Amino acid sequence: MSERLVLLIKILSLLFAGILLTSNSFFFDLSPIYYSLIFVLLIFQIFLSTNSIRSIDFVLLFFLISCFFSIALNDVPTFFQSYSRFFVFCAAILLLTNSIESASFNLFRSLVFKHILKFNVWICVLSVVLMLVGLHAGKKIDHYNNLRPDFAGLYRHSMVLSAMCGIAILTLIYGLRNSGNRKFKLFSIFGIIFCFIGLIQSGSRAAIAGLLLAIIAYFFILYRNKLHRFVSILFLITAGIIMTFPLWESKADFVMSKFNSKSSDLQYGSRDIKWNQRLREFSSSPIIGIGFASVDIHGDDDFNTENGIIEPGTSWLAVLSMTGLLGFIFFATNNYTALRKLLKDKNNENNIFILSCLILMLFYMLFEGIVFASGTLLFAFYWLLIGQINVKNNNG
Repeated sequence: MSERLVLLIKILSLLFAGILLTSNSFFFDLSPIYYSLIFVLLIFQIFLSTNSIRSIDFVLLFFLISCFFSIALNDVPTFFQSYSRFFVFCAAILLLTNSIESASFNLFRSLVFKHILKFNVWICVLSVVLMLVGLHAGKKIDHYNNLRPDFAGLYRHSMVLSAMCGIAILTLIYGLRNSGNRKFKLFSIFGIIFCFIGLIQSGSRAAIAGLLLAIIAYFFILYRNKLHRFVSILFLITAGIIMTFPLWESKADFVMSKFNSKSSDLQYGSRDIKWNQRLREFSSSPIIGIGFASVDIHGDDDFNTENGIIEPGTSWLAVLSMTGLLGFIFFATNNYTALRKLLKDKNNENNIFILSCLILMLFYMLFEGIVFASGTLLFAFYWLLIGQINVKNNNG
């Protein structure tokens, strides 16, 4: 690629990452621009890659085909807007994942991924700083005009902040280990503390559990031949949490109340209802599902008949219920392949970092329906992770 083309892709990647993050913050709703940009960038990348496509991921393409069949072979109510949502989803998958590989596609995906990682750290840290100094409470109003107890920071929703605080902590751990700059190391230490406060304040037990699994996987793989070092790292992390307890104790009231009640996001309450509903939908149509981006209108779920918005409560069971075994097999195979490829080169710490991020997201997706939510940051970040698997010399 020429220098001018590389520069143009760098500018476009920065623009795309900025619009995506802004659309998911409390500042502006740039969703129409974001959706339009997906199609424009996809067409642009296909034009650039016409004679330089390296490979096509047929598992992902078959997954998209199964999503289409789930709509075409079902009588999905029109208010769910399944076809329009599918076309946006399809364009996003082709743009963000390794479904089509070329030098320009890979460069764009790698740059967008890095921009999101860097900007996200600052957003998560600033969310907590602004809360602590009293400039931005980070609390949202629910549908009943009541102040929500969870903390969303500079993002639109606490579920976004919680997962992205976990990603920010993993990013800072990676940077702390691989940077020789003392000032950056100091920033990383304080950044981890602030992001941990944001994670606790957001109130998501799923994100906390997912982060713990990711950190354990990160250091276990890194020190798999030095288990005493692995145990020492876990001891230091535990000691750090205990030592900083006075800093985040007052912010843990909401998440602790979820530990002590049956309204947790891990097992009971609305999650339990949604999981059972997804399983009933799967039972009613186990092969092709009930239809992409839809729910059973006679079931227990709430849905909006004006704009078709739903909250499936889980990504894994949503794929199973909406696209049936046909879609779920390709989806699960894609994730298995991604994990296997990352584990092949366990001596590459960047691979370990991406693997830890993927573990966090895959666990979090048990409890949040993000996999088909094309307009959300979590959707884009998860599929960008998949898109990083075959990108070489990625510096995180």
